[in-house]
Amino acid sequence: PPEGLTKVPKVRNWPGATEYLNEARRVSFVLGPEQKNYIHDKAVQVTEWNFGGPPGIHIQKMTNNELEYHSDKQHVAASNIFHFGSLALAMPGRTDDVYVWVRTYKNGDKTAMAIAQCEFADLQKEKGNIEAMLASV
Repeated sequence: PPEGLTKVPKVRNWPGATEYLNEARRVSFVLGPEQKNYIHDKAVQVTEWNFGGPPGIHIQKMTNNELEYHSDKQHVAASNIFHFGSLALAMPGRTDDVYVWVRTYKNGDKTAMAIAQCEFADLQKEKGNIEAMLASV
């Protein structure tokens, strides 16, 4: 496993994938077979407006093989109050404040995908470690 991370027994909904986690550092890293169209589908999913409010997502990078985004709960908190006449309704919005990396890798006919995530507050501290893990795949 990557240094400082512990293997998690099973990854839900991703057959053949392995997850590594460091709860103290709040970092997770998942490696498994490529999920077709995942990057496009994930970008659409996280940027959709829903009953939880506006997405509060900042796409940092998106290509056919890479997606990086910041889910910002602070951004949506201020915009989740809806007024209907004299009635005000507050929606919960997103509750995460994380930075996520998604990468696909190709080597001949073999493909793999890695997803890494850390708390946004820890981004500056963890970014180098996570990018090194992604580069080592």
